[in-house]
Amino acid sequence: MPGCVKTTIGRRAAAILGMGFLDLDECIVKSEGKTIPVIFQGSGETRFREIETRTLADIADPAGGPDAAAFVLSAGGGIVTRTENKALLKKIGRVIFIYRELCEIEASVAWDADRPLLKDPEALRRLWEERRSLYRSWADREFVNTAGEEKAAERLAKIIAG
Repeated sequence: MPGCVKTTIGRRAAAILGMGFLDLDECIVKSEGKTIPVIFQGSGETRFREIETRTLADIADPAGGPDAAAFVLSAGGGIVTRTENKALLKKIGRVIFIYRELCEIEASVAWDADRPLLKDPEALRRLWEERRSLYRSWADREFVNTAGEEKAAERLAKIIAG
């Protein structure tokens, strides 16, 4: 879910474990040469989701992607909107759903153009309601993020290592 600090704690957990870290959105920005808001604005969400799936497939490809045992991947909150992404994520490794209460997400999310689908609290609430069950059904494990970022990263690292 956007705002669950998956990139922040994922990056820290990877560092604790001495692993690489990939953020799917950052990979998309690098390959497309455009920011996520620019892609959304110019091409729409449907095209962005196509690019997201293609990028995920590239990462999941053992011939062209990084070694699956060597990195933590933070996938964007909308990854669950295309069913083919589930198999790609599972090919990469275990899927961990980082759960955070909606009120905590609302308190930390910036309501700005950097998050094209989060224009206001009601948009976030709709996403949370629409996607929460999908995240749970795709996940091998649910991680409840209620601690501060450093503690959450340490707990996440233990889950990844275990």
